[in-house]
Amino acid sequence: VSTVDSDTNDPNQTGFRANDSPLTAQSITSPVTVVGAVNLVREGPPDGRNYSVGDEFDWFRLPLKAGQVVELFVGLPSGASNDADLCVVSTDAENVACSVSTTDRECVRAVADGDYFVVVAEYSSASVYNLRVSAPGAGVPCDVEVAPADAMVPGQLLATHRRTQAAVAAAAQRQRHAQVQVLARAGGASVQAAAPEGLAVDVVQLPLAASGRPAARRALAALGPQRATALQAQRQQVLSAEPGSGTTLPQAEALAEAVAFFRYAKALRVQGGYAAVEPNWLMQRQAAPVGVFPPPDDRYSSQRWHYEQIALPAAMDSLRALSPQPTQRPIVAVLDDGVMLDHPDLAPQLTGPGRTFASTGFTGDGDRASGETAARSSDDSFHGTHVAGTAVAATFDSGNASFGAGVAPMAQLLPVRVFRDDGRASSLDVAEGIRYAAGLANRSGLVPPRRADVINMSLGATSYIACPSVYQSAISAARAAGVVVVVAAGNSGRNDIGQAARVSAPANCAGAWAVSATEAQRRLTYYSNTGNELALAAPGGDTAQRSNGSGSPDGVFSAWGAFQGSTRVSSFKGIQGTSMASPHVAGVVALMRWVNPALTPAQLDTLLAAGQLTDDIGPAGRDTSIGIGHVNARKAELVRAQVRDDDP
Repeated sequence: VSTVDSDTNDPNQTGFRANDSPLTAQSITSPVTVVGAVNLVREGPPDGRNYSVGDEFDWFRLPLKAGQVVELFVGLPSGASNDADLCVVSTDAENVACSVSTTDRECVRAVADGDYFVVVAEYSSASVYNLRVSAPGAGVPCDVEVAPADAMVPGQLLATHRRTQAAVAAAAQRQRHAQVQVLARAGGASVQAAAPEGLAVDVVQLPLAASGRPAARRALAALGPQRATALQAQRQQVLSAEPGSGTTLPQAEALAEAVAFFRYAKALRVQGGYAAVEPNWLMQRQAAPVGVFPPPDDRYSSQRWHYEQIALPAAMDSLRALSPQPTQRPIVAVLDDGVMLDHPDLAPQLTGPGRTFASTGFTGDGDRASGETAARSSDDSFHGTHVAGTAVAATFDSGNASFGAGVAPMAQLLPVRVFRDDGRASSLDVAEGIRYAAGLANRSGLVPPRRADVINMSLGATSYIACPSVYQSAISAARAAGVVVVVAAGNSGRNDIGQAARVSAPANCAGAWAVSATEAQRRLTYYSNTGNELALAAPGGDTAQRSNGSGSPDGVFSAWGAFQGSTRVSSFKGIQGTSMASPHVAGVVALMRWVNPALTPAQLDTLLAAGQLTDDIGPAGRDTSIGIGHVNARKAELVRAQVRDDDP
């Protein structure tokens, strides 16, 4: 189960044979550990066999089973600047992944059985390495998985600007401009700079025609620490090599380009102008729409209490039994402080970037074409990210792409930011957001490609306000368009000492489903607003308690964001509030709309009033604490098909 790279840098190696390209790949079996060496021209020990000619790439060919993990461990002597990368590409070049960090470990996981090339590539100097291929079923954790090449926009990279202190940002900006200018002169690559109203991302389009790629390679090589010939070396090796692996020259070129694409991205990233450079993925669902509970999502154990409280596992069992499975994904619009668009639990669910309606100096001056969160530091709120995760987070996945589960993983997310940077939202901006999400005329002059099925608003006034007409008009219009509007009841109560707080706007508007919050024992929380306007209750949590059996506080756990220095990273957090209860209900409505898209708000009102969507856990009948009852996803799923499209 061990072997040696056939073209190491050892001048005394016997049986030396170059394995620099797909045409000359070294055949190995698995599981296996390979000891090897790679180097750029005139790097490494001067007496090395490959010192003057270079050995940038080692290609290996082997069969892999789904779940097998390929790991690369790079020797990093003290003070060394060496850096090697790992790629795994199917022999037909249709599936590929590269691990291109600057650490001493790279890994790639195969997700399907097949024949593959494994490529070790030196980036900056000379490295010795151990290449380990696990046995089937014994793979270690690895966040990089082989993906279809057609899951990426061909030749397109997204380069994210840096957000750092002013001095560092200025240096990064200068470097970015230099990179853009060099690429523009390359005669093949093009750069579309970020629009002022959009995300801080440049689009780098590499040439699609083979004739245009060498110039782009040379341009990137000239910018980076590599020798000017480094990114050209592989193509020259391909063209000059003697066939020996059964791979044709056109296949070899396609394989080389599949690997080079990820190395282009690394070359741009390490030069300092960008915080991240990555493929422009064509987002599809990375998790199943329904599956077995408990799901494999890494942090589900913290969520178990609030999903079991609404009978979500039983509802999912019922949905799994449907044949055929529904195909039209419902859309949940989250009107909040924006969402973290690149959060792994949310990115696969996006129906689009959404919009912002957030006026500051004058009406509409903060409107823009993105619902990205306003959070800019660790102290900022990722409230909308958390709410969206509860409603629609991708589920039935694991690893780096998964934190937790959502109520309706088959649903799509439409983010609508209505809060300004100071954490406030005007009634007019919220009303415009409602109209936009419902596909109605609004001040942007635009509507989403398809209106939302349900709007969640985890927002409201801190003191009692009767429903303003601007809210009532927007909510009534949304309902007439077929949209269910779910709103958090508010957190101003002190029910523990007998001080109730009335449901305020917009939860008290006619037609809105106002949601109160329960804790882990299914009792009304101390903070929840109450009143006749309540429609139903759902889990909101109480982080002062630890009674759910997980060892964690009794908060509602969902997607969050954090900052490591100036870098924003995805996270997961438990918090409390009717803001957390409301998306549980919005998710249940999405479950029903998935199975029966024709359900109208009026029909859902009738089902709710009849107690067919809830458990009556308070005094018999409707009450001012729980409303009609506590939401039950299983009951809701069972009655969803009983309503015919022509019922009044």
